[in-house]
Amino acid sequence: MITHDELISWLRERSIVRLEWSVFFNNDESDFGPGMRRLADGSSQPFDYSLGDKSIDKKLWSISSYNWTSNIYGLYVLDVMERVVKRTASVYTEWELAENEAYYEAFPDAAPMPKPVGRLYDDAASALLVAPLDPDQQDTIALDDLPNA
Repeated sequence: MITHDELISWLRERSIVRLEWSVFFNNDESDFGPGMRRLADGSSQPFDYSLGDKSIDKKLWSISSYNWTSNIYGLYVLDVMERVVKRTASVYTEWELAENEAYYEAFPDAAPMPKPVGRLYDDAASALLVAPLDPDQQDTIALDDLPNA
């Protein structure tokens, strides 16, 4: 498998400054939702977990599948310049929100889930709601602290 340095070099050569992907709860399993590539010129393109290079895709999959210490569901950002991966928002489906709101009504002392501000990437067709996390709530890990396998 390629190293983190090789991944960063590959992304920089293609002017990719950020990769974003989402992980959400789907029928008792984790599932990957929409993602986005952010380019140096300010434009963006949908990211569907494939960049057309099998070794790069395998590396990204290993980063995406890392055993995150807190809630694994959310919007993740790989910042190429900072060489970090951050969990920047919670994401969930409407039925999950309704289920959790019912739980919090029954147990008012429980910490509620963050309230959504809209749909992921403002896409009316998206099934995922997004609730940005405050900076002190974001999980951040240096790329070099992730396993290199």
